[in-house]
Amino acid sequence: MLFRSNQNSSSNKDEKKNQNNETIEQADKPNNKEVKIGDQTWTTSNLDVALFQNGDTIPLAKNDDDWKSACDQKKPMSAYYDYDESNGAKYGRLYNWYAVKDKRKITPNGWHVSTRAEWEQMRNYLGGDSIAGKKLKTKTGWEKSGNGTNESGFFAIPAGTFHFLGGGQGVLRIGQWWTSSEMDDDQAYAPCI
Repeated sequence: MLFRSNQNSSSNKDEKKNQNNETIEQADKPNNKEVKIGDQTWTTSNLDVALFQNGDTIPLAKNDDDWKSACDQKKPMSAYYDYDESNGAKYGRLYNWYAVKDKRKITPNGWHVSTRAEWEQMRNYLGGDSIAGKKLKTKTGWEKSGNGTNESGFFAIPAGTFHFLGGGQGVLRIGQWWTSSEMDDDQAYAPCI
């Protein structure tokens, strides 16, 4: 999942405490670099945070049952691909829609989950549907000659997606990202490359 810089708000480094009175920093700054595409600023790696902006923990699923239960109850949940934390270094965390839309916000301060319109603006800037995906994709890592040129500097990786019932799919074949553009209570527009 990638985020667009909020141009009306700057990142700050105010010290915060979570519910256990532990200092938190990850909610205050992106854990990655940024790239300018047109007049938009995007991160260049997928999000991997364990706390909402207010310091509350984002639950981490350990198996399909945890993931499905949270989705059934419409509660926030995150997971690593195949429930293996070592996959976080490459793919970041996967989040369900309830974590993405939670009012406590999963994004670092000064950032927000991009909208459908922001994705469309970026796609159009890069030349439209027929060529934008190739410019966003990394040069390696995609199956079946699916590699891109990464001309944009976006570094889209084939991290796949996570099904509502649990279990990842599409790793090495697709990349999919949430937006804040809600379709209904249970889903949102999610561009796929």
